Amino acid sequence: MDGPQSDKIKDKTYREGMYECVIRAICWEEGVSYGGSGSVQTPTPKSNPLNPPKENLVVDGYLGPKTISALQRYFGTPVDGFISKPSRLIKALQKWLRVTQDGYLGPITIAALQKRLGTPIDGFISKPSIVIKELQRRLNIGKLG
Repeated sequence: MDGPQSDKIKDKTYREGMYECVIRAICWEEGVSYGGSGSVQTPTPKSNPLNPPKENLVVDGYLGPKTISALQRYFGTPVDGFISKPSRLIKALQKWLRVTQDGYLGPITIAALQKRLGTPIDGFISKPSIVIKELQRRLNIGKLG
């Protein structure tokens, strides 16, 4: 192999790093947690709609890491307690709400969630939020509705 990259490709450490990047990308796409150095961890189990997980959240109206993690478990998306941009969790939520699935938590998604959960509709999440309190209550019983 010749060319400017040939020395890099011949380097075992470089190749292993490239393999690791590919593995991470595949794991991310499949929703599998990857710890590095060949350790693929068990994927977060997908939620079974017949037996959804029940949570033990404090009903405080704040969309924090514990509530986000509970939502991720409910929808069977990778669990990390964060909402990325775009987000698999938000896409799953949007699918459930039957709105455009762009992965961003914006006013249309929020208003649809408020409507679905029967809370006042304004398209905003206040701090604390009535819709988040209702979401937390429902996650605690394992049924969003």
